[in-house]
Amino acid sequence: MEIIPAQPEPHARPQGRQSLRHRGRPILSCRECRRRKIRCDHKSPCAHCVHHQRRCTYQPHVAQSAAASLADRDQASLVLQEEGDNNSAAESEQARGIPTPASLNPGSNVAQPTYSASDPEAGSNGNDVLRRLRNLEEHVGSSSGTANNTRTSPPTDGVTQEWQVIANKSRDQGKSRKTGTAQEFGAIIACFSEMTGRESGNHSFRQPEVAQTLSQAAGFLKQCKSIAKELKTRRPTRGFTSIGSGLPLPPQETTDTMVNLYFAAFESTHRILHIPSFWQDYRAFWDSPESVPPDLRLKVLLVMSIGSSLYDRGSTEATLRNSELAHQYIFDAESWLAGPLEKDRIGITGLQIQCLTILARQIFSIGGDTRYHVWRPKFVGGLWATILDFAVQAALDSAMPPRISLDDFDAEPPASINDDELDESTTVVQPHPRDIFTSTSVQITLQESLPIRLRIIQQLHGLHSDLSYQQALDLSAQLIDAVRTAHSAVKGCPGATTFHKTLLDYLIRRFMIPLHYPFSNQARTNPMYYYSLKLSTDTAIALTQQQQPVDVQGSPSAADDDSRFFFARLTALGGGLFRAGVRNAITALTLDLLTRVQEQRLDGTLARHAPHRAPAKQAVRHLIALSEERLRLGETNVKGYMFLCMILAQVEALEEEGEGEAVEARVARAARDSLEHLLYV
Repeated sequence: MEIIPAQPEPHARPQGRQSLRHRGRPILSCRECRRRKIRCDHKSPCAHCVHHQRRCTYQPHVAQSAAASLADRDQASLVLQEEGDNNSAAESEQARGIPTPASLNPGSNVAQPTYSASDPEAGSNGNDVLRRLRNLEEHVGSSSGTANNTRTSPPTDGVTQEWQVIANKSRDQGKSRKTGTAQEFGAIIACFSEMTGRESGNHSFRQPEVAQTLSQAAGFLKQCKSIAKELKTRRPTRGFTSIGSGLPLPPQETTDTMVNLYFAAFESTHRILHIPSFWQDYRAFWDSPESVPPDLRLKVLLVMSIGSSLYDRGSTEATLRNSELAHQYIFDAESWLAGPLEKDRIGITGLQIQCLTILARQIFSIGGDTRYHVWRPKFVGGLWATILDFAVQAALDSAMPPRISLDDFDAEPPASINDDELDESTTVVQPHPRDIFTSTSVQITLQESLPIRLRIIQQLHGLHSDLSYQQALDLSAQLIDAVRTAHSAVKGCPGATTFHKTLLDYLIRRFMIPLHYPFSNQARTNPMYYYSLKLSTDTAIALTQQQQPVDVQGSPSAADDDSRFFFARLTALGGGLFRAGVRNAITALTLDLLTRVQEQRLDGTLARHAPHRAPAKQAVRHLIALSEERLRLGETNVKGYMFLCMILAQVEALEEEGEGEAVEARVARAARDSLEHLLYV
């Protein structure tokens, strides 16, 4: 968990004095006008925000604690983000990764006092900071259900806050995560809050019959989470419990010296660890060396190994034996890091182990002088294009700025050739015309869309970007052109299968929904953004039609080229960008469906527009079936399936216009029934 103090506005009063002076005073101006210190006309949206195409939001005058507001924000993101089981150990490590001010003192070096593992009272100042950090972490964690991986970003609405604590997982949508706070999801959020024991403010869920339904749903959810936890323990990646086992450990007094040498020499220039936290882990390691978690054990062994490089062992033979032992620990760390990126590898501890491993490899000269001379731009264009696409797709899904730009390389694009035309003796490549299908035709078409996809990522997740609506419209127009160009390039091309076409379309088209995230959820209050909502919905339906669930145990004939079969099998089994595409489609479809049904209910046109809602409702049903299929094939998170069932139940309850049971009761029953159903899947 990253905790950063928000920067005060220029010339602002100190936070404490300002809070005392304005306590209880209602704020009437919108956030954008307050940020710019201009007069607001108090309309929704106000004239200033309409003129400058800014999001116009007002801060409600509600007395609530900081923890409650954080809980509300986290709950609002639950509908749109699959939340994994809490991992308290990993969460704790995220707070421990914050160095104390004392440890960052430029003057601190070897002269800084060291902490011995045998002295529990040592470093009282560091322990005090650690205790306060952990208290804060526990306070926030108990309020908002923190997940393992976090991302902190500055506020985008101009509101100054004393602390910013963002506790979303890596599936966070970055600056566009405000979609999760759309008011259309209010009933779903409130239902889940009540089901998990948190006050939602919606008293309809406290009615005896509804409360009983939610109590049953909570029990089913607990059973599902227990089953998921058991399934995860069976995964091969959880089998790194024998790291360093069987290898001799020096006496504790010796390792104390080695660790102190590490902190005195290396931690001063390469800040990796939070020192008081490490000493606490170190004591836990020596209390039970064989039973500590693999990540904690690895961290201790690596620190000890790095420090041992400065320890005088008295003989060359002893030094060589120590190097061999350090090499084994480094190998264990690399094996652990090479596993799939599960929770224990993507938190602060995993990052610390990665840094310690890099440092240890250099210290013990493991592969440090290796040189590879394989860079031949004419012939590695295909491989480089693959790397570029991986980087762009990963940046989209991780809500991070792209790590490369078009100016960072000079490799030539892949040539339109077949693999059997290229070998080690090839010196001249003669590309085929574009209308002839080759081994690289699809990749060439995909790379042609790289510039626009890269610009979208830069505008969405760049550190200093501020995406305007006009920019979003311009980028989406270019992306539509890229989709059409790709379709034309492979349409009717001999050799290009329908799976090629579907995958190519998916890899380009899926950038559309995140591009319009910041605007599509404002369509109901600002008609100017209806195009974003429509564009996102159309994209979601197109993606959903590619993901129709199928029996993955089946096998098509050699002549069967049904893209729905192949691509549906891929999305049912796959993770990463394939799971992210499903999540994006869920976001766009459910938001649009709830927005339309609520508006049409208010203006009395529900029955008239029922045929227009049918495609979106059918797409949601397909996504429910796909979510169930993913659970059958090993997915352990049940919340995505449950939320979809709740949303569809809310839509159907609203469509009945008072003829059926209340919305809250219908949503609660859908949550319970969906979870009960999954127990028998």
